[in-house]
Amino acid sequence: MKIYKKHKRALDLIINCKNDLIPRINEHCKEWARRKAKADEIVFDEGDCGKRITRFRTKLMSLILPDGDGPNSSWKTCCNYFYEIKVQDGDDGPEIRCQLCFDSCGLDGKRMEIYDRISRSIPCLETWSNGKNWWHIHWIWPDAGKSFQLVPADFDEEWLNKQLDDMLGRLKEFERGLSEEKWVKDLLAGKDAAERA
Repeated sequence: MKIYKKHKRALDLIINCKNDLIPRINEHCKEWARRKAKADEIVFDEGDCGKRITRFRTKLMSLILPDGDGPNSSWKTCCNYFYEIKVQDGDDGPEIRCQLCFDSCGLDGKRMEIYDRISRSIPCLETWSNGKNWWHIHWIWPDAGKSFQLVPADFDEEWLNKQLDDMLGRLKEFERGLSEEKWVKDLLAGKDAAERA
């Protein structure tokens, strides 16, 4: 307590700066997502986001994993997946990662089969179940051995934009590889044929 009293102003400033970083980073992630959505690179609805999570989707993944008939996912959305930019407090400061999240709530047989196939394509970070439904979180970025990217306390927007652009590049690379798999080609070819009929 003596140390706090002696250095109250400095310690309060450090604590306030730290508490301010997570919302600042998350807001910047949302601003980045707005720009990418405007450029038609992702599908973004700010209403799907949280205080520490920026959620978005892509056109390709939404073709592979189509929406359900109603908002019956655990997120109260018609879709059962999101890419998420997650911001959290780490041991050395704030950190971010991009993850692909699947929710089984409301999935029918065919959509469940598709989710299972994609789940086998990428490393799983977390999985949990409530006995009725399951949730899987898969790694997308920064890399499989390092699940979060440290954000320096003095980060600038240019640095964070570069990290997020790198993340999007990795995500597109993952989707390109997925789109080359035979079962995905067959699935998308079947959808094209059905739409033309």
